[in-house]
Amino acid sequence: MYLRKSIISIALDIEHTLKTQLLYDLSQNEADDGYHIAKLYLTADYRRLKSLHDKVGTSAASDLIQKKLNDDDNYALWEIVEILSFGEFIDLYQLYYSTYHSNRNNFSSYLWSIKFLRNAAAHNNCLLNSLKAPYHVTIHKTKEIQFEISKIKTISQNAKDKWMTNPVIHDFVILVFVFVKLIKSTGIKQSGINNLHWLFNERMLKHKEYFLKNNSIVESYKFTSKIVNYFCNKYRK
Repeated sequence: MYLRKSIISIALDIEHTLKTQLLYDLSQNEADDGYHIAKLYLTADYRRLKSLHDKVGTSAASDLIQKKLNDDDNYALWEIVEILSFGEFIDLYQLYYSTYHSNRNNFSSYLWSIKFLRNAAAHNNCLLNSLKAPYHVTIHKTKEIQFEISKIKTISQNAKDKWMTNPVIHDFVILVFVFVKLIKSTGIKQSGINNLHWLFNERMLKHKEYFLKNNSIVESYKFTSKIVNYFCNKYRK
C-alpha cells in the first residue's frame, strides 16, 4: 500500500513538472505559437482527436473540449496538456522535443516505464507478485541508467543483471531516477526523498522478520534500497 502511494505521488510530481517545463520551453520558442505543435499532434493520428471528443461528458475538462469542438478543435498547447491522459501527454512531449531541440534533459526514453508503473499502482495491482513470476516484457535499458547503476559498487553485477530485468523493479528504478534528476523545486524534491527514505529505511523494515525466509523479497529489497539511497543522496540538491 505504501509503495503504491509513493509511486503515484512521485509519478504525479513528475507529470506536473514535465508539463510545466514543456510550457516554459514553448514560451521561449519563437518558432511555434503553441497552436502549431498542438495541431501537429492531433493531425498525426486521427484517433487522438476522437479520444478528445469521447471525453465530452465524461471528463472534468468537458467544457473546454466542447468549446474547442465548436472552434474546429483549434487547441493551444497550454490547453491540450490539461486534457490529455499521461500516455497521450507522453506522445505530445516526444513530438515536441523531436521537433524542437532543447538543451534541457529529454526524458522521453523513460516515460513509458513510469506510465506503466503508475497505472499498475493506480489500479491497485499487487506489484510484489512479479518478483518470482516469469517476465513477459522485454526490458530495453538505456545507457544512462546502466551507467548510473554501474557506479554502485555495493551491488554485484549478477544482482544488477537479475533485478533490472524485472519489469516492476526496472520501472521503479526509472521512476526514482527521473524524479531526482528532473525535479528542481526544493520543497517537492525534499518531500519525495524524505518519503522514500522513510519507506525503505524504516517502514519496510518494521516487520522484516516476516520475510526472512522469502529470498525473492529480501534480495529485491536489498537491491532496490541501495539504488534508492544512492540516487536520493547523490541528487538531493
